Amino acid sequence: MLLAVAATGHGEDAKVDFEARKTEAMRNSARDAGKEYAESFGKEFGAEVAPTLNSCSQETGAAMGENFDLLLKVGAKGAVEEALVKPETKLAECFRRKAKARTYPAPPSAGYWVVNGINFTKAPAP
Repeated sequence: MLLAVAATGHGEDAKVDFEARKTEAMRNSARDAGKEYAESFGKEFGAEVAPTLNSCSQETGAAMGENFDLLLKVGAKGAVEEALVKPETKLAECFRRKAKARTYPAPPSAGYWVVNGINFTKAPAP
C-alpha cells in the first residue's frame, strides 16, 4: 500500500518517502561506486531525456518549463522497480511512467536509488 501512496504522491508519507529516497540517492552518488555508475547511467538516461520530454509534451499537452526531480530505484539487472517525481505535473508524471518502463545499466547494488533533476532553461534574449 505504501508503494501506491508513494507512486501517486498523496499524503504526508509520500513527502517523507520522496525526501528520504532523494537523500539516499544523493548518498549513493557521492560514493566511488556511485560516481562510476553515474557515468554509464548518465549516458543512457541523458540520451532519452529530450525525446521523452517531447513525447510527453505532445501526449499530455503540457508545456515544458517547470523543473522536476525524478527518483528511480534501479534493480540488480537494471530494471526500474520504482519511480517518483516531484512536483507531480502532467509532464513529470508522463516522464516518470516512461522512465519506469526502461532498463538501465546494472547498478552497484540491487534497489539502488538515483536522482535526476530535469531542469529547463530559457534561451537568452537576443
